[in-house]
Formats: sequence, structure tokens, C-alpha cells
Amino acid sequence: MANGDDDGGNGAFTPGPASEAIISLSQAILAPLDALAKAQVHAARSFLNLVLQIGYPDGDAGSSYSQKFRIDSDSGRLIEIAVPTLALVPLQPLGIESANFTLEMVIREVGHHQQMSASKIAESATKDSNAAEKPDMRSQVDGKPSPPHEPRPWYLVSEPISVRGSLAPPGDGETTQKLSSIKMEVKLSRLPTPAGLQKLLTSMTQHSRLTTPEPPSSTSETPATS
Repeated sequence: MANGDDDGGNGAFTPGPASEAIISLSQAILAPLDALAKAQVHAARSFLNLVLQIGYPDGDAGSSYSQKFRIDSDSGRLIEIAVPTLALVPLQPLGIESANFTLEMVIREVGHHQQMSASKIAESATKDSNAAEKPDMRSQVDGKPSPPHEPRPWYLVSEPISVRGSLAPPGDGETTQKLSSIKMEVKLSRLPTPAGLQKLLTSMTQHSRLTTPEPPSSTSETPATS
């Protein structure tokens, strides 16, 4: 279970200049990824706001906004055509098709990496403490109860490390030559929609219904008289 607070490294993050602030490798990679995700969220909200303002200016309860055009037909009759406003304006969602970024990080320290959350570690310690107080007498070595031991989950890496450092100043070759550094080139692109999400979207589309709102009643109720 990954640690939600940071990458499991040593020490907390302290803001400062980019060339001095100590960050983890995962934080350096996550920062631009998080910025791209936030940009996509704001772009989607802006597009939805455009659709609602142009197509439904009166809110969800109101009818769609239309433009009316009058045309003289060949027979001399006046024809009025009502066209929804959304059909008259270009509507094209904007998104990030792909993104590339390159990072160079000067390694300042290497420490142990915490793979489990603090609550999971405390829970495991409690189990070990209870097991020590009540040893399993069925498992003995040389006539003595074996010490309690919980096997390491298979998905945890053996003796993981955490790399922490600062972002290398651009063009500062003398500094990076004296210190260890990591150069990363990350390329982002679109991924296929997960099968479960695709099935959910298809199900929602198939269950969409078209209903005709009932016209308002023309008769008003008169108060009862005694």
C-alpha cells in the first residue's frame, strides 16, 4: 500500500528555490503530470459552461435556446425556421493530445523508502505485539515457541530506496558534473479507455430517454368556498 502523504522518503518537503529545495524523484515527475490533469479538468468545465450558456441560458429547467429565421417561399408564404443555437456555432472540445517534458535532478541523498502507510504499519505492529504475548505453541523450534513473523506481502519490493534531490539549474554543467544526477525524458500520450469505464458509458448512453414535457395547465384552481 503506497503512502499517501509523500513518496515514503526521509524528511518533509520544505519550499524554496528550485535549485535548493529537496524533493523526491516521484514528486519531480508527478508535478507536471498533476498540472496537465488539472488543465484538462478546467478545459472540460469551460467547454461545458460554453454549451450551457449558449444552448440553455435559462438553466437546466428551461428549453433550449433557438434562433428564428423568416424566409419568403416561392409561393409567397412567409416561413419561419427555428434552429437551435448549438447547431449554429462550432463546438469542439479542446484537450491535450500529447506532452513531452525533460527533467534533470541532482541527487542529494538516498534513503529507505516506506512502502506501507503509517496506519498499516501501526496495524502490523499491533498484530506482532499481540502475537508475542500469545505465541502459537503449535509452531516450535527446539522446544521453544517460534517468534511471530508476518510474511512480507508479495507486491512489496525488497529493501526499496528513495532518491531525493533538487532540480538541476539549466546549463549549469559544472554543478551537475560534481554531483550524481538523473536525466528523465517523459512522453505522455492517450491511452485506451478501460473496459469497465467503456461499458459504463455505453450503458448510460443506452439508458438515455427522450421525454415530452407536459404543457402547463391553462385552468387555474379556484379556492373552495364554504
